[in-house]
Amino acid sequence: MSCLRLVELLSHIVEYLPTAQSVAHLSSSCHRLNDYVEREGWRTFAQTRFPSFQTPPHWRDASHALTTLSRNWDRRAFVARYIEPSGSVTRLPEGSLVPQWRRPKGQTMGFQPVIDSYEEYTGSEWSDREEVVAWSAGAEFVMRVKTMGRAASHRRADFGDFDHHGYRVGWITYRPFSSAQGRDDITFVNILRPSQRRPPKRKEDGHSVVVGTASGDLTLLNLQNSLSLVSNSEETTYRDESPRTNHSLDVSSSNLRKDAGDPVTSYFVTNGRKVQSADVSSSKSPLLAACLSERTVALYSIDSQASKIAPLSEITTIPKERQKCRIWSTHFLSDTHLAVGLGPSVEPVHVYEVTPSGLSKTPVRKFGLDANDGAVGARLDMLGTVKPSSSVYPIAPLPASSQAGYGSGQLFLTGGYDGIIRLHDLRSPSAHSATYQDPTDDSAVYSLQALGRERLVAGTARHNIMKVFDLRLASGRAYHYVDVGATSAYTLPDHLSVPRADEEGPPLYGSSTQRRGGDWNVFVSPRNQRPEQNSSWRTRRARESPIYALSAPSCTSPSLFAGVENNVVQFDFVSVLDRHPDPIFEQGLRLVSTNAHHTTTNGNGNGVESINGKGSGLETRLDVRKSWDPAHDALNFAMYEQSREGAMRLRVQRGVGWVKGELGGYDERWMDASRS
Repeated sequence: MSCLRLVELLSHIVEYLPTAQSVAHLSSSCHRLNDYVEREGWRTFAQTRFPSFQTPPHWRDASHALTTLSRNWDRRAFVARYIEPSGSVTRLPEGSLVPQWRRPKGQTMGFQPVIDSYEEYTGSEWSDREEVVAWSAGAEFVMRVKTMGRAASHRRADFGDFDHHGYRVGWITYRPFSSAQGRDDITFVNILRPSQRRPPKRKEDGHSVVVGTASGDLTLLNLQNSLSLVSNSEETTYRDESPRTNHSLDVSSSNLRKDAGDPVTSYFVTNGRKVQSADVSSSKSPLLAACLSERTVALYSIDSQASKIAPLSEITTIPKERQKCRIWSTHFLSDTHLAVGLGPSVEPVHVYEVTPSGLSKTPVRKFGLDANDGAVGARLDMLGTVKPSSSVYPIAPLPASSQAGYGSGQLFLTGGYDGIIRLHDLRSPSAHSATYQDPTDDSAVYSLQALGRERLVAGTARHNIMKVFDLRLASGRAYHYVDVGATSAYTLPDHLSVPRADEEGPPLYGSSTQRRGGDWNVFVSPRNQRPEQNSSWRTRRARESPIYALSAPSCTSPSLFAGVENNVVQFDFVSVLDRHPDPIFEQGLRLVSTNAHHTTTNGNGNGVESINGKGSGLETRLDVRKSWDPAHDALNFAMYEQSREGAMRLRVQRGVGWVKGELGGYDERWMDASRS
């Protein structure tokens, strides 16, 4: 048999292997199979079990990370915390370092964040990446740049701030001198991806961001990395926020760079009209579509070399006689189609064609609502006489790699005032192809984030509720973690055990009778913070906040960002008892030698040897608190399963380190609320 046919045969076999453990067992059979698995096997497994995820060609680590991430989502395993600028924060346009970021004040309610994020792979390993997240804090723009992997480790000896995972973090804030809270609040943020930079991004370049405001400003910013804006003065020292070292930050006039200046490079002409919403296309020559004054959509090209950019075209989507109707959102479905969400209307979704000359004058497609889908106006005595109307707020295209939709932008999701999420198909004459709704809560949907074709996360208008929907059919799941059993190809030797509060509890990975999955809701309101803490902003209104925005750096990222009133919450989908998590978290694991009573870090040198059980031969255990909550800022949330039948049981999280594994199939931090 030729080598080519042998590879094809093995690839067909790997396609039917259900778990990464099975592939690892195949690899351990002999040297030739090991060589095949390393070259082709892991790629085949990752692409078969996670077909809608785009990953870099680090296939072994990708298989590890994706199976771990899938398991953590199914078991509701996450660590959440508020994030805000800290350490050495670069404030623009001054270009100076400030010792402490101050939250916006003076308004009757907290800011409503809009968020954008992405990650870029920067090296030859899975964990070598740069994660960028940006959001609005009233009239102020905030951005965090996190460098992960070997690049961060090599810079630890130099300068900069580091998080508890050991990764370098830079913070940038920007607020124009003339801006005022409330009047000039930011309504839109979009970070241009590296492939969209013209000229192409270089290491010394900053980040380009498009920002829109309620006062009608729409600008393109170029923000330099915070560390590059600081002079190398001998008076300047930096603070390392990792639990290992602490330094001070001296903010003096020597920290001000004379060439920092105003980061605005281009102004988009809006004629003072409010920027209600906007979106940037994903093409290498991006376009900007902005909703102005609630009725007009303007299309711009993005050119950092031009100081002023006029619209390519403008269209009025809502006639003047329809006073109550307005545009709520715009979103590119592809390079050739733009979706507009409006309402209240019987056809709240309009799709326009994007041509070289601009937007089509009329929509190429309108999507209405069915009277029989449980939406408003579906009374039996009114069927056929009254068409239901609603408003559509967020729009989220499904990825082009989805097997359900072959072309880019053919499938997309919308969230409505009626609490229903609809899946629309441009190829189908139907108003929608599927609906997703929570039988226990019908509050309006304010934000959406699709994670491949696996899951959908929705933010609602009431009670801090974030909803998670499983988009996969029960019989069509390409991967399920319970097929692994009680062991995993990535578990450590027995002597590298993890201390548990209940050694007799259920196995870490559950059993086939403890299948989790389906849809669930989490209350993004911490149970472990007293109301008097931060009383200036932690009001009852904030505790009952909508989920205004959702953003994930990528479909493969374990992180998810949620915007609530006056705050941004970062969810890291990890299990605190996982002895071998996603490789991007391994550097922050803290191991304790039980006989020598000292701590090592899994990063360079001895730390790697310890996590692999080599070298010292000491009995090593994971210090859960120091690994996942060294600053004691992890939040404890509550959740419940969406169900049409039976009683709903509220689950609550224990603190990090206080784990018992009381509920089979759930992460060890969850317990029944009646026992809290």
